[in-house]
Amino acid sequence: MRSAAGEKYIIAINPSDKKVEAVISSQGTGKAILTIGNNPKSTYKPGKKGTDTILLPPVSAAVYKLE
Repeated sequence: MRSAAGEKYIIAINPSDKKVEAVISSQGTGKAILTIGNNPKSTYKPGKKGTDTILLPPVSAAVYKLE
């Protein structure tokens, strides 16, 4: 996570040739907006049990703004 001027962002990179899932500690957000990415199939799902999930297609990158 990166933050500046009160804004928070999650940066995710998948250089592999396979779809990947990353489970991270919950960031306490209700919404994550894809602001930069090379694949619209990337997803960020805020969780309800203390974790959030990021799904990235092969060879992709995404930046999510947390709101």
